[in-house]
Formats: sequence, structure tokens, C-alpha cells
Amino acid sequence: CGALAKAAKAEGEAEDEGKDKDEGKDEGEGESKVKEAAEETPAAAPPPPICSPVKEFVPKPTAIEPTAEEELGISVELAWVHGLSPATLKNPTYLATGEVFYGSGDSAVIFSFNNSQQHLHFDDKTAIVQAIALAPNQRYAAIELHTVSALSVEPDSNAHLQRSSRVQVWDLYTHQKVVSLPDEHSGDLSCMSFSSDSCMLLAVEKDTDHHRAIIFVSWSGFWVDAESLLILDNTKHKVLFATCVSRGVDASIPFVTGGEEHLSFWVLNGYNSICERSGTFEGDAMNYLKDRFKPSMQTPSLDSFIQQAQRVLCGTSFETHFVAGTAAGVLLIWDEFHCIDSLRAHKSSLSAMSASEHLLLTASVEGEIKLWLPGLVPLRELSIPDIVIQSSLCTAGAGPHKIVHAHIDPTHGTRALIATSLGEVYELSLWSSLATPLISGHTQPGRELWGLATHPLDPDTMVTAGEDGVLRRWSLSSNRALVCVKLGKGKAVHCVKYNFAGTRVALGCLDGTAMVVDALSLETVQDIEVQCESMLLRVTQLAFSKDDNWLVLANLNGTAACFRMQKAGAEGETDKYIQVGDVTLPTPSIRLDLSVDGQVFRSTGMSRKAAYYRTWGGKKDTAEGCSNARWSSMTLLDKADPNMAGLAPALPQGSSPHAMAVSPRGDLVAVGDSEGLVRILPYPCHVSAKDEAQPPPFVAFQAHPAHVTAVAWTADGTKLLTAGSPDLTVKQWAVKQGGAAGPGPAR
Repeated sequence: CGALAKAAKAEGEAEDEGKDKDEGKDEGEGESKVKEAAEETPAAAPPPPICSPVKEFVPKPTAIEPTAEEELGISVELAWVHGLSPATLKNPTYLATGEVFYGSGDSAVIFSFNNSQQHLHFDDKTAIVQAIALAPNQRYAAIELHTVSALSVEPDSNAHLQRSSRVQVWDLYTHQKVVSLPDEHSGDLSCMSFSSDSCMLLAVEKDTDHHRAIIFVSWSGFWVDAESLLILDNTKHKVLFATCVSRGVDASIPFVTGGEEHLSFWVLNGYNSICERSGTFEGDAMNYLKDRFKPSMQTPSLDSFIQQAQRVLCGTSFETHFVAGTAAGVLLIWDEFHCIDSLRAHKSSLSAMSASEHLLLTASVEGEIKLWLPGLVPLRELSIPDIVIQSSLCTAGAGPHKIVHAHIDPTHGTRALIATSLGEVYELSLWSSLATPLISGHTQPGRELWGLATHPLDPDTMVTAGEDGVLRRWSLSSNRALVCVKLGKGKAVHCVKYNFAGTRVALGCLDGTAMVVDALSLETVQDIEVQCESMLLRVTQLAFSKDDNWLVLANLNGTAACFRMQKAGAEGETDKYIQVGDVTLPTPSIRLDLSVDGQVFRSTGMSRKAAYYRTWGGKKDTAEGCSNARWSSMTLLDKADPNMAGLAPALPQGSSPHAMAVSPRGDLVAVGDSEGLVRILPYPCHVSAKDEAQPPPFVAFQAHPAHVTAVAWTADGTKLLTAGSPDLTVKQWAVKQGGAAGPGPAR
């Protein structure tokens, strides 16, 4: 503006001095000066906003290059995350809005049952949510993240003991991370809990040698100023749970922890000091239990009963006291540091407790639920087996349901979340006893999820099976499991496969056996035992012929077994597969394709070189000899295959393809690798004619924190399903082509 003013002044002076000059000439000179001054003037910056707005959170965990997306003509968005993290099965909680907050794989999820929506909180998509803790003010949540690199390190190495996890505090209102807490812990955490004022956080390590406790504090209450207040190197006892104290209990006791033969109260001393004080078990309450002791299978002697009664597994504040549940099924009522009363509530161990303002819920390991009024007056009893039968989730043959977690809706107190050891979370109406299945997942720690298959005709159906021995059939439109079956003892599943008609599902197990189940009810049709000594290792691949007359299994030991369908000869008998031969493969099979007529199969090993064989007699063949064969599936990863020549340039160095699936229309191929990335490439996948090192256009996104174990397209080609391990989740991705849903299958 100053430069423009000077230019205007100069123009006026020029006009006064040159009045006798040509008027047109003066005007041209003035205009040129103004123009030159305007070019020299910098653009004025807009005034800064008074308050920076909060960035809206949009859950798009994909890292898609726009150029690749435009060239390939597709877009990928995350539609749903199926499953729970194994360590967070005990963490699902209600928010004040009625939504459910839980951990699932690499994200913390807020699930709204009314409109069936998920709101996802991501970190860097390379870590797994191990535990979550919700603050009483319902605004902040502490999330423990476990880095995947630490999971792959041997337990006895030094790297495993260094910072395998980290804790972050998130704001659930803005969906933004507030702070990463100081890295004071060296291992995984066994439990976390906020204080009743939401200004302190207690974290206890899971180390078996010593149980380290760290207390973090936020003096402002907004957690941007978080710091460590206390570090206790040894709590002297194994801590099994931690909770805050509220509802009329002494405010100077922010936390209570319990475990093996102890219950500890954490007491504030002054402004910035806190100490641990052990509760006293001895007194009239324990004498009352001793006088009424009756031997049982769980506690045959008085000493064993007292030991179990002092093993505290859970606890919560109720009315003006703290109530603790023990392994003997006894409720212990505490007044400050003394046990003042006791009550035999259940016949087996108490596994979960939760309380609202006027209601207490207790649950036992055997699936028994009891509701208590103030004064610990019994109200009613419920049973998990009865609840499951009444729910819409079919769990035939699922075995006993052990309750591992319970949480009452703090707002209304009319419903509760019940989590079972099978990996199911139900919403239970406390008055009508009706249960609705909300969340399902494969949650056995230390196990992996490899089995994933979509129905060949129905785009709404998929099945999953994991090493936990649980088989589920899912509805993708309702985003929940419809049928859940617990397989026989020791039946850990590694792979699943639909037949072409979608009427049967074959399962390959870790013990070298296989099963064929009904696709609708998941009931076992046939148990298959391979008559071959080398088939004692896990079955890695399965393949059906189009007419179901042939079934081929391949295992980790480099052996393939061929089965022929034998039709039922008499009334009451069923068709079954009979082994007709076996083949020794050059390398363990990671990909297996069977011809439409079942006469030829091909196997690809880790060397990515395909081997061809005849099912009758196991005679070895060549690619040229099988050139006229029509294949029932396209999972070939042969380096010499021209249809997949463009895959190698698209993979970074050190990455290997773990899973592959061609779309139903045959124009796209999805490949999951060992780094957790999924790439969608055109099919056939050719290299550039000008440069063989140049890959074709592709879309890549981070699907899972670690290796992708399985990928599958739905029958209409509009969704891509990916399974990850060790996060044990299945993610549903919406794939759109040309701005619309992908084309249907070409049949």
C-alpha cells in the first residue's frame, strides 16, 4: 500500500511539471509507473485467524498415490474392521453417548450400534493396541501400543526388553492424539486405570520378576503437560487388575490394585506424593468365611479356600465401600484398608465386576451373572449359555462360555457389555435378558489368523478360521458374525476354501489333517486324515475342482495329497473324499491351483517357481504340457509367468508376497506382502515395454501392522477382505472403479 501511495504521488508531481506536454503522453507515463509499482509490491498476507479450528478427523488409513489411482482408475477406502485385539478383550466400555469403545488391531474403535458406524483412531498403523483405559470424564483415553518389530524379537534377547510398548493419551472429542507419555516402562503393561478426577493414570507392568508401577499426572487435567509422578520398581505382588475409587469412597485413595493374596490402596500424601498401602484380610469377615466353609472340588481344604479367597481378581466401588471379587467366588467388602464383611456370591471364581449408581453386576468364570441392589441384596441371576441361545448368534458346538469382562452402562444402568473367552462381546439387557452380539473376533493370544475365504456366489458372506480353533460365518452387510463354531480339541486351522457351488468349506489344520464342513451351518461333514507320514505338518493350501470331484491338499513339508469324491452307495450314507495318491513337491507350497476338471494341479513354493503334476498317479508335468488346462483359480506366483511379471518391480527389496487374489472379473489382482502392505495391480500384470524395471500402475496401502496372511475379493468385486497377523483382524475395503462400485463378476 505504501508503494502504491508513492507511485500516486509521483504521478501527480509529473502532471504538475508537464502541463505543457502532450496529455496522452503524460497519462501513458503515469500508467506505466503505477504498473511498475504494483509489480514491485508484495501480495498482502491474509490476517491470522483468532482461533485455529480443530482439524476434522477423517478415518482414511490408506496411503494412495493420486497418480497411481488415476492411472489405474480405482479408489480404496476402509469400510470396516472385524475383530478385537487379544489383549483388549477385557477393555470394551460404554461411553456417555451409548457408544462402545474398544481396541481392534492397529486402531481404537468407537462403535455406534444404532447407526452401525465405526470411528477409528489410528497412530502410525505399524503398532497393535494392547490395552485401553477410559477416563471417568469420558473425554480422554489411554492407549497402549505394541510395536510389531518387538513382537518378532526372541523373548530372551535384549531388544525385546527395550521399549516394546508405548502409551498415548487421546482426546475422544476431537479424535486427536494429545500426548505420548514419558517412556518410563520397559515392557508390556498388565493393567491401566485413570483416577476418579481423570488427572492421574496408573500403569502396571506385566514383568514376572518384578511388577513395576508408574503413575502419570496432568496438573492441568488436559494431559498436554503429562509427566511421571511416581515410579515404584517392585510392588512385591503380581497385579491382576487396577481400578479407580469413586462413589463416596475416600477421595485420598485414587487407585486400588489387586492380585495374588493382596489388595493395595494407593494413598495421596500431601500435594505431589503417593504411596501404596496393603489392605488387611484378617478380621471378623474372614472368620465368618472360615466358620461356614464347605469342601468342594475347587477348594478341598480350608487352607486352599482361604488362599483362593485372598486371591483378588476384580473389584469396583459400590455405594460407599469398595467391593472385591476373589478366586473362591467370595465378595469382600472394604472400608478404607480393612475387610469389614464378606459374602459367598458364586460357586466358581469371580472374573468380572461392574457397578452403576444403584446396581452391582458380578460374573463368574463358568458364565453365571448376578445382579445386586444396594446393601448387596440379590436381585436376579442370569446364565451366559441361556443368553447366547436367545441371541441371534448361532454358537452350536462352541463349548463353554467363560466370562472375562463385564461393564454396565454408566448412564442408564439398564444394559451391560459381556465379553466371553470365545471372543464374543454381547450387549445384555439387564431386565429382559435379551442379548445382542456386537463384536466378534479371534482373540487367543499367541495364535495367528490365516483362514479367510469369501463365498463364490454371495457377495455378503465370508468365513474365517484361526489357530484358536474357532470357525465363523460372517455377514458383510451387517458387519457381524452369524455362526460361530468351536472345532474339536487341537483343531487349529491354517487355511479355508469354498467349493465352487458355495455349499461346502474345506479347512486345513496345523496337525496335517483337514475337515469339510457345511457352508451354512458349519457342521462337520467329513474329517479327512492323510495317509502319508510326511503330512504331519500344517496344511497350507487347499483346492477344489469345479465339479467337487477332486480335492488337493498341500502341506508345509512339501507334500501334496490328492482326494477323489466317492459317491454314497447306500441310503443314509454321504459322499466322502478318498485319498488316491500323494506327491512330493520340490518346496513347501504357498500357492496351489487345480484345473477345472481336476486332472492337473500346480504348486508354487517360496522360490516362486511353479511345479505341475497330474492328480492321477502324481506324475510330474511341465507348463507347456499343461498349457491347455483351464484353471479353477489363479494364484500362480511363478517368476516365469508373464501375467505376473510386473509384480517383482512393484515390491520393495526384502518384501515377499504372502497372499494373492484375482478379482472375479479378472482385471485386478491384490497382493499382500510381509510388511503389511496390499497392492492392487492390473491383471495381467505386465512390465513396461520400454523399461522392464518399471512396474505397471498400482495402488498400495498399509492394511495391517505386520504381514498380510490372506486376501479375498467378494463375488461382485466391490470389496476386498484382508487378514492380518498378529493383529488378528479382518479389514473390509471398499474398492471403486471409475468413481462407482466395481463391476460384477464375469460368469
